[in-house]
Amino acid sequence: MTGETERVATARPSVAERISQDIHSGVLEPGSPLRAQALAERYQVSSVPVREALQQLHGEGVVVIEHNKGARVRKLDLESVSRVCDVLEAMEAYFSRRFAEIASPFQIETANHIEDQHEAAVLANNLVAISTGNKAFHTYICRASNNPVAETVWHRHSVMLGPLRRIVGFGEVRRNALSGEHREIIAAASRGDRDRAGRMAELHARSSRDDLLERLRDAGYR
Repeated sequence: MTGETERVATARPSVAERISQDIHSGVLEPGSPLRAQALAERYQVSSVPVREALQQLHGEGVVVIEHNKGARVRKLDLESVSRVCDVLEAMEAYFSRRFAEIASPFQIETANHIEDQHEAAVLANNLVAISTGNKAFHTYICRASNNPVAETVWHRHSVMLGPLRRIVGFGEVRRNALSGEHREIIAAASRGDRDRAGRMAELHARSSRDDLLERLRDAGYR
């Protein structure tokens, strides 16, 4: 029984992971204050692990901590968004190349199944489901590459953009292209064509960046 309890405890997300999830889902919006006591009550923990988590997320660039002002969710400007997108482009190209090298038929089938759900969300024009499905696709490709260090770096940057995308959405042209580009990556991986998979991932990330920046400008971001 003790061993089972330990395994359950190990599987439970850390406070930092739970804060990151709430930031990505939009529960904690960009620029919103992060008060330790309120977060402790939300996650049913003491304030000590919350403060430790905020310091960790501050080091990862997700949270800003200022003297006499406390912590808040980082609010990105256009230049910062562009830089984050550049990092994600390089990393997603790497993950897609790696996926093409090592993916089993089961993993190819799973990626297609995940994309089926994402495609249904696109057809329904459900922004929350589109964002969730898009995240699920890239998370699967990332994890299938079997590089936890790279996965941590990718997650650290991608979590910053989730709330912005939920705020401004996708342009019609970009929204309609998403699923087809994901399928191109999967198709290249199924053939073991790492160069094609990587190239498609680069173009996919770059187009998403340009669409996001354009929509942020239209929303008044500078």
